This record gives sequence, C-alpha cells and structure tokens, in this order.
Amino acid sequence: MKKQLRNFAFLSLLAATMFEVGCKEDTIINANVSPTLGPIAVDSIPDTFTVYTKTVLIDTVVTSLTPSNQVVVHGLGTVNDPYFGRTNAGVYVQVLPERGNFTFSANNPTVTEAYVVLPFSGFAWGDTTDIQDYNVYRITDNLTTDETYYSNTNKNYDPTPVGSITGVNVDKLTDSVSVLGGNKAPHLRIKLTDAFKNELVSLAASSNDAAAFLSAMKGLYIASADTTKGRAIPYFMLNNSTDYRRAAIQFFYYENGNTADTKTAFFNFTTGCAHYNRVTRNYSNTLKSAFASTAQSDEVVYLQNLPGATLDIRFPTLKNLPQIVVNRAELVITQISAPGDPEADKFWAPLLLDATGVDASGNKYVPLDKQPLTDAGALAFIDGGKKTVTLPGGITVNQYSLNIPREVQRAIVNKSDALHLQLNGVQRFFGAYRLIAGGNPSQFKVSLHITYSKL
Repeated sequence: MKKQLRNFAFLSLLAATMFEVGCKEDTIINANVSPTLGPIAVDSIPDTFTVYTKTVLIDTVVTSLTPSNQVVVHGLGTVNDPYFGRTNAGVYVQVLPERGNFTFSANNPTVTEAYVVLPFSGFAWGDTTDIQDYNVYRITDNLTTDETYYSNTNKNYDPTPVGSITGVNVDKLTDSVSVLGGNKAPHLRIKLTDAFKNELVSLAASSNDAAAFLSAMKGLYIASADTTKGRAIPYFMLNNSTDYRRAAIQFFYYENGNTADTKTAFFNFTTGCAHYNRVTRNYSNTLKSAFASTAQSDEVVYLQNLPGATLDIRFPTLKNLPQIVVNRAELVITQISAPGDPEADKFWAPLLLDATGVDASGNKYVPLDKQPLTDAGALAFIDGGKKTVTLPGGITVNQYSLNIPREVQRAIVNKSDALHLQLNGVQRFFGAYRLIAGGNPSQFKVSLHITYSKL
C-alpha cells in the first residue's frame, strides 16, 4: 500500500508536474558523441573543480497558481519527522454555487447535510499508516484570484470549526467512497455543521452573483485538528470538470417531504475561486545548525520540496577553463545515510530534482538547459531523476544526475565568477520529500563531470 501511495500519483501526474520544462537539441554537437566518430576530438575533464555546497532556507513559494490544463494539488496534514522536524500543510479554498440566487429546487427542498469534498490525488508523503484528524474553518480575510499567495501567507479565519472529521486512515484514501449506494472516486469527506450548512443555503439564495457570495462567504481553511501531531501529508486535487474529482461542498436534500428520494447538489471550486496551500516548517536542531553554518562549504547538505531546505551549489573556477565546446556536463548529487535518522524509509527522498539558476545579483532564473519551457523533451535532456548506481569498490548508492552543458558553456565563455545553482525536489507536491546528500568535502561530494570537444 505504501508503494501504491508513493508511486500512483507521481507517475500519473509527472507530465503535469514538469510542465515548466522541455526538450532541447544537443549543445553544439551531439551530447552522446564518441571519440571514434569522425575527426572531432572528445575528452573529459577530471572532477577536480572547486565546489562550495551549502544548505539554505527558502521558506516561501507561490502556491496559488491555477495553470491552464493542469491539475492543482495541495497537501493537507502534519508530518513529524524526527530528523528534519515538523511540517504542517493546510488548504485555503473557495467554492461557488453554479449560479446566482441559487436554490436547490422549486419543489419545497429540505437540505439535510453538507460535506466538504476533497478528491485524493493518489499520493501521500510520510508514514502512510498514520491517522489524521481535520477541521474546517471559515476564512475571515478577503481571498481573491487577483492576488498571489505564498506558502507562508497567513489569512485569518474563525477559530471555531464549522466542520470536522476524525480517524482518517491515510492508507485508505485510495479506496473508492460509497455515496447514496454508488462507488465514487477516492476522496475525503468532512461533514459541516448544521448551522453552517443552513447559512450557506440561505446565502446562496440571497446572493445575486459570485462576487456577492464570496463577499459574505470568503472561503474555507482546512487543516489538521492538532497541528503538533501527525506523520503523513496526503495530497488532494482542487480543479477538474467532474464531481468527486474537484474540490466542492456537497449538499443532500429531498423535495416535498419525500425522504426516500435523496438528491445532491454541489458548490464547486471553479476558475473564479481563489486558493493556496499554506505550508510551514518547524525544523530540528540538526537543520537549524545547517542553516546557521558559517563554513564556506558543508560536508553534509539537505534539501526538500519548496518551501524548505535548499541545496546551494557554486562552482567558482569554471572561468579558468579554456574555450572548449561542452558536449555534456553532469552535475551529480549522492544521497547518504545520516546517524540519528532511523526512519528514512518513511520520509523518503524525491524521485526527481529540479535546478534554478542564481545570477550575480542574487536573482533567480531558469537555466538554459531547461529552455524553452514549452518544449516537452527537457525532462529527458536535463534529467535529474534518482538512480541506483554501484561505485568503485562495490558501494551501492542513490544518485541524481543533471545535465547542464549550456550553463557550464556560458560560465566558461563569459568568465563568470561562479556558476551558482539551487536544487530542490520538484514542486508538484509542496512540502513533501527530503534528501540528505554529500557536500564538499565528502567521500560522496557533489561533483561535475564535463565532456568536451576540440574541433
């Protein structure tokens, strides 16, 4: 079941995850060129480059985007990782009735129950045998699609829950859900209080349009009932075109007193609704020490999906290389085990790493090797996937390799003071994953392998 939870959504959503990256032609000449192919002389440079490795904290990331044709996925829950610390993830979301002055029926409807519906993405991070309790709160601050919200944005809400559920078995979230005798797609259901249900019914009927409704019912905040407890964060989908596959409030009602014929209606998350994933970290002393390190380079480094620990890498001596044609440049990161981390099997490393460039002014940019962003083959070019390799001496390790020849070529041509990159897990699942890796100096240090040609 754990493997199912870890892999089901990752495989099905990976294409959407990497919508930012695309394929490239090889740099100058074919990246797989061999010394035996024609008159081009190909050689490699020993991995003797100076490299500085640090762990830095990037505590914010935009989580309110709704890209076209992409599934929005937000985490909900709490993870207490004995080595990395605690992560809390909550969901801010709005829903709307399908029209202004909405009524359920012209036939004397009686609304009996209402539930928040959050479709399960198929992915949960952490100890998936965990049991979670969730509360629903009413937002009291304005929430709008015109604003950008970040993982650390704090919108106020009424602390009195308007809905709750206890005993959610994360392992069971993959199961279909029976509703009125029919099996529906896997989702989480949180019952709302009768008072709040009745208020929503009245508000929908009296609101002329979406703006009027959202002015009075600004949205919902859904979070762990106890943000100090928990071992897993399941991820839920917000936007889709079908019931039980998009975030919604589901109402049950009957007409003209006929209790034997129950009907349903939905207030759905739509393009006019705002949302964001609030993700906060409370780090262990180990990570706090890493962030506070004043060494030029650290022997052990850490990374997570944003927001969180970020692997910061600098190569200050590439400017000293001669003007060569870079065919391939593999940035290699090696996962290591750390003493005092007995539960690495429950809090596992990302399947894929992503790189961001940092210029001399500290501004972030998309590396050349990921451009153009609309080109769908960049994932295969830059790679970044986790692989198990056997090193000389028979040591088996997990490694990540990112192919960055264009960035290295630019650093050489421009005589840049340093090639500066920052690495995290892919951002599809905000707050998930964590990696302990060898830094520099280390037996398993971050390395750069360059293959070049002379014409």
